[in-house]
Amino acid sequence: MSFAALCVAPLAASGSASAAAKQQAAEVGFSVTASAEVPNTRLRLLLQAIAQESGGERVLPALAARLNQRMNSALKLIESTPGVKAQTRGLRSSPVYENGKQTGWRLVGQIEAVGDAKTFPQLAGKLQASGLSVESVQAEPAENALSAAREQQTKAAISNLKRRAQVVSQALGCSAWSFAEVNLNDQDSHPPVGVLRMATAKAEPAALAPGATTVTVRASAKMRCEP
Repeated sequence: MSFAALCVAPLAASGSASAAAKQQAAEVGFSVTASAEVPNTRLRLLLQAIAQESGGERVLPALAARLNQRMNSALKLIESTPGVKAQTRGLRSSPVYENGKQTGWRLVGQIEAVGDAKTFPQLAGKLQASGLSVESVQAEPAENALSAAREQQTKAAISNLKRRAQVVSQALGCSAWSFAEVNLNDQDSHPPVGVLRMATAKAEPAALAPGATTVTVRASAKMRCEP
């Protein structure tokens, strides 16, 4: 738990300066945090297939057929893996230049695979061996686990806020206190997952460690301190 610096500001008061010093209330601003780690049980991989050939536009039909074959094989492999779903993310073509002169064409296709993290090391290795490269990897917890963690840390942050208010009240000698304002903000921190991006010759399991997501809830408040 971490605390921000206290900010104390007097409220407007009437009467003489000496009476105001005794009677006026004060507003105290502070914040606390509560956080916990949630295991990542799902992975989201962006895979890429490339087909390239020298020549003019006449090579495009054969290139497209080669790329489609590679993409379809990858989709079948992904969709045959329990707990994993696939979706095509993009197809594009671009000319290849050397020394300012067009020498060929390149076709690129992308597939996103999402599912159980336990199945991905073996699956990613097979996909890399089939000629696809892994462009990015994102790890995330199951949605119900993430929601539960947010709820728990929200309760913890509010409890921390109340305890902090009691400490401040006693330190300032408040006869009574109340919250004038309370704000809550949550944030999830997903660490990056590294993986060998290039295609490989053998279907070795990919080195994938999902890790955990840190769920943090920050509670800030303004407390009214009665003299």
